[in-house]
Amino acid sequence: MNEKGLDLQRHAMDSWQVIRNRFGLIALSFLLIFATAAILTYIMPRKFRGRVEMKIERMANKLPVFQSSTPDSMAFTDVFVKTEFETITKMETLYPVVDELDLVKKWESPSRQSALARLKGNLDTQSSVRSDFVVIEFYDPDPALAAAVANAVADSYMTRRVEVDSQQKEEALAMVEKQIAGQEMIRDKARLRMQEAKKAAGIVGDWFSGGASSRAPGSEIRTTEENMQMSRQQALLEADLMVQELQAQIDQLATLNADQLVAQASGLGFQNSNVLSMQAAVQELMIQREGLVQGGLGARHPNVISLDAQITTSKEQILGAAQAHLAGLKSQLSATITKRDALKDFNETSKEDILNQSANYNDYKIAKDEVEQIEELLLKLKERYFEERASMELVKSPATIYATAEPELRPSKPNVTLNLALGGIMGLMFGLGLAFVLEYMDTTVKSLDDVEKYLGVPVLAVVPKDVGVLHQTSGFNPDAEAYRILRTNIEFNRLEPNANCITVVSGGAGEGKSTTLANLAYVCAQGGYNVLLIDGDLRRPRMHALFDQLPDESSHDGGRGGAHAGGKSLLPPQRHAPGRQCGHPQQPADERARCRSEVAL
Repeated sequence: MNEKGLDLQRHAMDSWQVIRNRFGLIALSFLLIFATAAILTYIMPRKFRGRVEMKIERMANKLPVFQSSTPDSMAFTDVFVKTEFETITKMETLYPVVDELDLVKKWESPSRQSALARLKGNLDTQSSVRSDFVVIEFYDPDPALAAAVANAVADSYMTRRVEVDSQQKEEALAMVEKQIAGQEMIRDKARLRMQEAKKAAGIVGDWFSGGASSRAPGSEIRTTEENMQMSRQQALLEADLMVQELQAQIDQLATLNADQLVAQASGLGFQNSNVLSMQAAVQELMIQREGLVQGGLGARHPNVISLDAQITTSKEQILGAAQAHLAGLKSQLSATITKRDALKDFNETSKEDILNQSANYNDYKIAKDEVEQIEELLLKLKERYFEERASMELVKSPATIYATAEPELRPSKPNVTLNLALGGIMGLMFGLGLAFVLEYMDTTVKSLDDVEKYLGVPVLAVVPKDVGVLHQTSGFNPDAEAYRILRTNIEFNRLEPNANCITVVSGGAGEGKSTTLANLAYVCAQGGYNVLLIDGDLRRPRMHALFDQLPDESSHDGGRGGAHAGGKSLLPPQRHAPGRQCGHPQQPADERARCRSEVAL
């Protein structure tokens, strides 16, 4: 076992020793407090309980204006149930109960406030943490009144909550009515602005481009002229692209020579469809000519000359087609440039008129959209208003009662078992605490280790309590052994052989100084010592009484041969071996035993 375990074991043993030493005190404390609890339980008035169990319904108190808005976020949290639970014990809920049941008269209270205080003092409400159930309990010596008060408190809470909810909804509906009236005024002003914008734009009816007005964010109304302007802008853009494309094709053809034109004829996009066949024919003729040359025919061979002529003719035809295509591109470029310039001139002249007309159309659109938004808001406000007005006619119960209070046959207070158990536990705890407190405050020495620790001297012997005077007893006395051990330890622990004077002292009277000294003298005399007793307590001498002597006859004789009191020897003189005193520490053990056997009182 490790050191920590040993410490715990020692502490446990010390605590158990304290309990054993103070068991009487602990038992007395337990009995006193247990008896007090039993007496108090007996004299306490008997009260019956009225119990109501109900579930609080979560109803929204606030009026939602829009369908997408949350009715009342607080109604779906635990704070809502806790708030409603606390309202059960408020004055607004309990005063109607006092008036309804006439509790002032029944309880003979001086005022409504005192009756309310008594009602709240005997009322106990409990709520569940994870549910909406609430328990209402009321205690009274009259079982019928206890049940009636519990039911009345539940009814008063439901009535009060209906009143509060109705009042809040009435206030909300009044506010909605004001908002509806204000929105109607704003709508009328918006309609006037819409008519003025429509007149300024010259719009007849409600026709717009695309069939209807757009209410998307950032959208605008486009007129016919504006649409035409956009078409012309698109055409102008296309003309610019066409001019750039034609100019690029012309520049490409201008950079190619005759052979390159013939070689790239298929990729230049010629409008003449025969160009591709002519290019293919040229390539075939060149392959035939190359084959003849490889076959050993010279350049002046008739077949080679015929093929050269055919190749030259086909190339001239391809070049002619290329010239014609280039002329067509230049003509098309000129026409496109003319069209582009015309579009630019027309757009510049009509741009200002189009912008003015577009601004008027957009003003009309903004005014019309504002009117539509206001009318939509008004429609929602009126829908919610009439729905809430209709729902107020159908009152919903704010709580559902699952168990009503009924008169009980047996009282619920006081709880005898609980009170006695608590009294026993408190008595036991008080007794244990008092025992450990007294043990902590107790500074007396209780063990040999404490004596050696605090005094710094060894313990020579332990003498039992309530020891009598040894010379007055007869036969074997087990208490004498303790004094013999003390005598032996004194003999072997003295620093010098001649240190024979012993003083017995204590901190107070009645602690056993005289008895200890008399018994120690007795066992020393039995051991062969010459003992002289001196009673140093001059005010309350005690030694003469231990030896049955009168005070006026008390004297001390220091003669050899034993202990003396009142001129009489307690032990007769003994004969010892020559040169050696009986009882001397250096005397052999058998000889000392023989000396002791000769001692007689």
